[in-house]
Formats: sequence, structure tokens, C-alpha cells
Amino acid sequence: MSLSDRILEPFERLVKAFTAKAAYAVPWEYSVSEATTTTFTGRATSPNCPHPDLVGIPLMPGIAGTLIKPAVGSLVGVLFLNGDP
Repeated sequence: MSLSDRILEPFERLVKAFTAKAAYAVPWEYSVSEATTTTFTGRATSPNCPHPDLVGIPLMPGIAGTLIKPAVGSLVGVLFLNGDP
């Protein structure tokens, strides 16, 4: 193992540790393929999205007591609370 490998390897591990949840820290746009008043299934609209298709994802209510069923083909923002996939 060369000197550069010994320096680079720990640095790469450090960077991966700090950025591991970065993809979960930003909202991603998904297109709704099916939905109920409580969940939706969708596909990411960006080819750069690292996440797979999402199935049965709970909807976050807006105004308390309201139920909204997203239309098929509509766009929704997906956030991972606390960066937890």
C-alpha cells in the first residue's frame, strides 16, 4: 500500500460517513402512480434521484382534519424526516 493510498483511504471513509445521509436531507420530486387519502405510490422524476420507486408512503396532512387524494400523474415532494430512509 502506497503512502497516497494510506492517506486517501481514511479521507474517503470520512467523506462517506459525513455524506451518507445527504441524499435523504433534500426533498425529491415524485410523480404519483396511485394514491389513497392516506398513502401514495410514485416514481422519482429526476434521473439523478438515488432512491427507488416508493410504495405506500404516508401522506403528511396539510390542514388538520382534511383528506386529500393526489391525482395520478401529479407531482409531490418527498422528504425523509430526520434524514431517516
